[in-house]
Amino acid sequence: MTAVDACRAFLTRNRMAWQELDEGLGIAFNHRGFRFLLLDYKENDPQCFQLILPEIFQPRADQHDSVYRVMNARNEDRKYIKLYLDEFGSVNVECQMLLDPEPKLELFFFRLLESLLFEQEHFARHLRQTEEEQPA
Repeated sequence: MTAVDACRAFLTRNRMAWQELDEGLGIAFNHRGFRFLLLDYKENDPQCFQLILPEIFQPRADQHDSVYRVMNARNEDRKYIKLYLDEFGSVNVECQMLLDPEPKLELFFFRLLESLLFEQEHFARHLRQTEEEQPA
């Protein structure tokens, strides 16, 4: 069983609707009004668990320095959750880890979702503070 297979079953047991992503890339589901992605590595790395809260912020060109400063500061302080800019220029929050072949998702899944949402809120707050401190 892959990490994504385990998550499909977990989401279904918890009555959370999910959809397959195009081209078998994984699944998407909603929690507290936010869309999450779980990527599927199938046979390449079946235990890889990559959960993403995508597109939490789309920076303007004049914000890139501030965005990188905040992301670097937050990433330095985090163990398993990271912020990054994707190829489209959006800020994403993700968690990557390896799961046991039979993971006990009920022990950590909802806490992980809340951790990603917390990081999104924290990023927004720190970005505002950083931009307020910059000279005009």
